[in-house]
Amino acid sequence: MRILFVCAAGLGHVHPLIPLARAAVAAGDEVLFATAAEGVAAIERLGFPAVAVPAGDPGEVAAAWARLPDRDVNTYVVADIFVRIQGRAALPAQRALIEDFGADLVVSAELGALVAAQASGTPSAYVGITALDLDDLDLDRVVAAIDDLRAVAGLPRSGRLPFPDEAAYLSPVPPTLWADQHMSRRAGSGIGTRMPKVRCRAWFPTEGISARASTPRSVRWPAATRSGDSSSSRCWRHWVDSTRT
Repeated sequence: MRILFVCAAGLGHVHPLIPLARAAVAAGDEVLFATAAEGVAAIERLGFPAVAVPAGDPGEVAAAWARLPDRDVNTYVVADIFVRIQGRAALPAQRALIEDFGADLVVSAELGALVAAQASGTPSAYVGITALDLDDLDLDRVVAAIDDLRAVAGLPRSGRLPFPDEAAYLSPVPPTLWADQHMSRRAGSGIGTRMPKVRCRAWFPTEGISARASTPRSVRWPAATRSGDSSSSRCWRHWVDSTRT
């Protein structure tokens, strides 16, 4: 299989994908990373091929970072920078890369790439680099930004997060660090009603990953940090096969 991994250039976005990429290579899959130009060298140093995709006009991105608000910072960064600016800029190149590479699966730490995958008819998985329970993360605003990107890609608005319906949800965050998903969150956040739907019952690399975030089925995931680890590659193959059934 050919697996396209997508991430921003920051190492906090890159490193959560590395255990999965190593397991994919150990299982015999062909792996390619897509990231912003400034992240290519770091990924290549980790041993994986990488290509650059647009990440927005540098002036526009710099101006957006300069306008960071005093509150709801994570909402602003995810919705207005990662999705509305960088996601939209990357969308055409990501769709072309999915086709040119012949990707069988897209694994992304960026929400915009899930839209590109769906528009290309390719299965996808989202690797959450946080537990999605940040006090200043308003998922309603994030969903609105994703829906605007879906419209650009020619997809209908869905009014919900892409996972678990359009994409599997994976997390490197241990379950003990997730908030109580049955508790009501602060008014207007939208998290209280959405969190049970995106719950990840297992996690990687040390405990497990779930085939779908909404199902209890999971597989044991040994520490998938060593290149060539046969047990991690078997878990990777089991999970990938489950997403295709």
